[in-house]
Amino acid sequence: MGYPQTPDGKRLVTTNCFPNNLVVQMVGAEDDATNGRGEGTKFQLTRSDDGETELDFQFLDAIHMTSGVALFKGAILGDWAEFKAYAPATVATLNESDTGNCNLIDIPNTGGTLHIIIPAAGDGAYDVDLEDCVPVPNPTHGGYVSVESNDIGPSTITWAAGAGGHDLYDFAMDLNRFAAYCPLLGSGKVEYGIENVRAAQVLPEWKFHVKLHNEGGSHTVEMAWFLVLARLKTVGI
Repeated sequence: MGYPQTPDGKRLVTTNCFPNNLVVQMVGAEDDATNGRGEGTKFQLTRSDDGETELDFQFLDAIHMTSGVALFKGAILGDWAEFKAYAPATVATLNESDTGNCNLIDIPNTGGTLHIIIPAAGDGAYDVDLEDCVPVPNPTHGGYVSVESNDIGPSTITWAAGAGGHDLYDFAMDLNRFAAYCPLLGSGKVEYGIENVRAAQVLPEWKFHVKLHNEGGSHTVEMAWFLVLARLKTVGI
């Protein structure tokens, strides 16, 4: 098949920011566990009165995301949008017989309301389902769970006893604010993304959150968006 080249025969080389064997896709809707990939809620919001309208969305598999485009209409000065990824809380269930697989440790300076979840050797006060928990990256790699990201379906999560790359918490935690109070004015589009950088991997346990703000409520502001990402499977369940 050859390769792209300049008129004088020099080979053209560009950076591929995605892992091998994945399919690049433009996505304007979330996945749905019943109807399939890309068959969930459409990425669009409308607000006609003062305040915010919000949307959470999620994918069935790990994805690699680099960029996206947001289209907006009817905005006035003071309107804005936000876009972030967050890890929902892991649910820990009380084990009244103290035979659980984990314990809750208070996060300092939170008044005992927020906790990190650590493994127990069958004598814990709580239980978590490792097939239904939400890992949060630990940059020191001293976490209490290890995560194996799968190309299809949820991640494989195991206890790591202080040597893993992730932790579990019983509260939701923001992971990245891709757009913070991004101003909207008039009608147009916002493109976000940087070329030639490694794509950010998003685990299927995490969620995205978009918020659209209408300033004053004297008008209607609309916004729709799509993401550019790569994944192994783009159709089906």
